[in-house]
Amino acid sequence: MVARLSAIREDRLKKIEELRSLGVNPYPSRPEKIAEKISVARKKLGKSVSVAGRIWGWRDHGESIFADIKDETGKIQLFFQKKNLNDFKLLKYFDIGDFIEAEGKVIKTEAGELTIDVVRFRLLTKS
Repeated sequence: MVARLSAIREDRLKKIEELRSLGVNPYPSRPEKIAEKISVARKKLGKSVSVAGRIWGWRDHGESIFADIKDETGKIQLFFQKKNLNDFKLLKYFDIGDFIEAEGKVIKTEAGELTIDVVRFRLLTKS
């Protein structure tokens, strides 16, 4: 167990250094936008929102990624599409536990899940 935790720690420290080498601050002093509470954003189907939260789930499907984020008011799914994001490649440095901000339109997936179709994102704190 200790070896596994040590490997996770080393992997995350490596990602921090790689982000810095790409000019990304893994610990910015503040968000770029004022985030809406997720509970409020969930009520804005079809509208653009900006949210911030901690990553609780991560599902990589190659050209698209789904992530679950939570704040103190609730949870929402984020949908990242390579075709819509110039900085999509940065997502490989994100982990469960990181804090991020995301902006996009609230949609419903085919499965009926309320989701933000992300057009802009930013790392707030690397775990």
